[in-house]
Amino acid sequence: MPTESFDTTTRFTPPTPLQDDGLICGFHLPRDGPLREIRFSEVSEALEEPGSVTWLHFNLAHAGTWRRITHAQLLPENLCETIERHDERCRIEPAGDGLIAVIHDLTFEKDSDPSEVATLWLYATQCLLISARRHPLKTADDLRSAVRGGLRAESGIDLMAQLFELRMEALRQLVEEINEQVDDIEDKVLRGRVTEQREELGRIRRICARLRRSFAPERIALQRMLARPHSALGERVSGWLRTVSDDLAFLTDEVTALQERAKLLQEE
Repeated sequence: MPTESFDTTTRFTPPTPLQDDGLICGFHLPRDGPLREIRFSEVSEALEEPGSVTWLHFNLAHAGTWRRITHAQLLPENLCETIERHDERCRIEPAGDGLIAVIHDLTFEKDSDPSEVATLWLYATQCLLISARRHPLKTADDLRSAVRGGLRAESGIDLMAQLFELRMEALRQLVEEINEQVDDIEDKVLRGRVTEQREELGRIRRICARLRRSFAPERIALQRMLARPHSALGERVSGWLRTVSDDLAFLTDEVTALQERAKLLQEE
C-alpha cells in the first residue's frame, strides 16, 4: 500500500471553538520543563514547540470526536478511512515519517472478563502520538497514569513503543494467572476431584482461544512490517518492533500450550 508524507505541524487546522468533548486526555511533554495537560484548543501551540512530544487520546464513542479529528486533519487519510469503516483488522505500517498501528488491547470496563479485548487505533510521528478507542482500554489508561507519574519520551513513536511495553506486561500477567489456574486444576484432578473442574477448564479454553485470535494476527502484521524496506523509521524503531514481534510469538505459543493442557485435562 502506498504511503503518504504527513507533517503534523504544517497540516494541523486550528479547532473550532467547541468544548473538548471526545478528548479523553491531552499531554504536552516539552524537551525541558514539566509535563502539561492540554485541551484540544492548545494543540496547535504545543506542536509548534521544537523537540516536544504531544499525546492526544480520543474517545470515538463520543458523537463529536470524529468531526473534531477530521476537521483538524490530524491523521493520515488511510487511517481515517480505516476508522470510518470501523475496520478493526490488525495492521502496522509506515505512513510517511510516522507509523500507523491498529491493535487489540485488554478492556478496562467494570465487570468485564479480564481477557476481553477491543481495538486501539494509533498514529505516531516524531512530535505526536494520537490514540483512539471506542471502549475503555487497560494499556491506554496505564500509559496515562505513567505519563502523569513522570514517564517521558523522546518522540511520539517512542511513546507508542512504551504503550506496547505496558500492554505486553499486562498480557504476561494475565497468562501467568491462567497458568496458575491450570496448575491448581491439575492438582485437584490428580486428587480425584474431576467433575467440578470441567466447567472451569472449558472457560480457560475459551479465554485462550480468544487471546490467540486477538494477538496472533498482530504478530503476522509485525513480521510483514519488518520484512519490508522502511528506512525512514530507522533501526531503533525496527528494533522495538522486532522485540514486540518476538514477545507476541512467545506469548501466543504459551497460550497455545495452556489451551492444549486444558483440553487434555478436560478429556481426562
